[in-house]
Amino acid sequence: MKNKLTSKQVKKLLKEKTFMFTTWNCEYLGRYMHHNFYLPIKELFKEVILWDPKKRFIKYGSTEMKRRLIEAVGENKPDYILFTVWGCGDFESIDLVEKFREVSPNSKIVGFYADDDRDFEISSRFYAPFIDYNIVVQPNFTHKYIEEGNKAYSFYVIDTKNYAPSKLEKKYDVSFIGTPNPSRLEVMKLLMKNGVKLNIWGNGWLEYLEFRDICHDEVYGKEFNKIICQTKVNLGFTKNQEGLPHFKARVLENAALKAFTLVDYFKGYLDFFEENKEIVMFKDNDELIKKINYYIKHDKKREDVAEKAYKKTIERLDIMERLVKIFKEILEEEDDFKPKQPPKIDKKIIKITKDKMNLSNEELKSLVNKCDYVTFGTNEIEENKLKEYFQIYSLEKTKKDISLCSYYIGSSGLGNIMRFRPFHAFKNLEREKFNGLLNINAVMVSKNYFLENMEKFKSGFNGKIIDFIDDKNTIFIDLPLFRTDKINNEINSTINTLGAGAFSKAFQPNFVLKIYSRMHNKNLLNDSYVYKLVFNSFFKGNTAVLKYLYSSYFNKSNWDKLKKL
Repeated sequence: MKNKLTSKQVKKLLKEKTFMFTTWNCEYLGRYMHHNFYLPIKELFKEVILWDPKKRFIKYGSTEMKRRLIEAVGENKPDYILFTVWGCGDFESIDLVEKFREVSPNSKIVGFYADDDRDFEISSRFYAPFIDYNIVVQPNFTHKYIEEGNKAYSFYVIDTKNYAPSKLEKKYDVSFIGTPNPSRLEVMKLLMKNGVKLNIWGNGWLEYLEFRDICHDEVYGKEFNKIICQTKVNLGFTKNQEGLPHFKARVLENAALKAFTLVDYFKGYLDFFEENKEIVMFKDNDELIKKINYYIKHDKKREDVAEKAYKKTIERLDIMERLVKIFKEILEEEDDFKPKQPPKIDKKIIKITKDKMNLSNEELKSLVNKCDYVTFGTNEIEENKLKEYFQIYSLEKTKKDISLCSYYIGSSGLGNIMRFRPFHAFKNLEREKFNGLLNINAVMVSKNYFLENMEKFKSGFNGKIIDFIDDKNTIFIDLPLFRTDKINNEINSTINTLGAGAFSKAFQPNFVLKIYSRMHNKNLLNDSYVYKLVFNSFFKGNTAVLKYLYSSYFNKSNWDKLKKL
């Protein structure tokens, strides 16, 4: 379609098309994807098929969930398929793209990326080359997708229809709606110490005795809107899990409700709102307390900021207007559409096996000099067919010397038990423990780096500590690109030194979701999985799994999560 389309024409064309909404948790009414994305999509399209992978994962398990999802795509053959491109449990969305193409070749695949400040470098950039269109919530990352040859659209918007302002009595001085994390806990304790009249809504706060008199259950929908409108100063926190600021939908939600928000400083917001006129931010705790006290007392100032933020949001940041613009571009090029294919990479690699590693240094150098990159392979792993592609791609894009990927630790009778996540382990563990978890099969390096450090690689190949990884020379890939059912003694002993907290920062505990699934379906004791897991842990000397299970049993937030499955 070469002619330019009007907004009216776009809406008319979309009313002839079907959209399959398959993001994790999309059927849960309190989640962002349902409340702020599914409902406007439903308004635009002739038919929207809501299919929640998490719901089916819990009910059927990973393998059957994926089979049913592929079957549903094949049966419905939607014009568009939207899914969140990240893995949970054994669900790795990259594995599904090829299957979608097979069963519904005319469907256009749309990826949704919410946290690229955390995910772009280690995961999102590897999915995007396989995806037709990429919707990017963190607008300061959109250009990175485009620079790497992908179609991408900024999407910092809100469904303003869900947030109608209400003129309600201000019952609360200061409110926060959300979950606890270390930085939030510190701020809340400080506010209470300074006499701020604070109220908190959200899961997890009851675990802390000092908040029990001021915390309430999680809220969403109309009750969420009501509390925001009844509050003089709504707190917003922009920091991610690594303590770095990023765009939060809460700023837009509160603005659409014509409610005042005090948010920690993030320069990115100034691309959308004018500081101190449309948004008020604080840079440290002293400034936070000072501004809370000021705006609680100055109603007119507070209301003026809220009014201006409301107008800006309604006029420029409404989701429907943005969706129409995105699909206008997609529809205008529909006649020339070709499914996205990842770029070809014409590089030579050599896989170093035990036989090659036992060659003399001169013989090994001769082999390696004929290639661009070096990877490693022992007999104990099962590789993803895209492993080499992703690792070469990562090195080509970043020009670093080392690529280090995530991997599964599994068992033939239990499937994938846990997933090692190298980036998170590197950020959160002591260096000695991080090094002790590294598997040589997860490494790919440039030819020159290998030749300069040959003895280190020989040592690592033979099960010794790998100690040359750092964030300057290494690109981390948070995709599990192989599975091993056998780990060496060094890795196993290091895992066993981790407490439950450290374990959860280095590994994704796949076994927990499988246990949740059986508990949800009320067949935990009748199913052999837990018994096999405990036996396997004892037999292989993996006490970390048992410690994590014990700790999880006494964690109230885990039981709260289970109730929502």
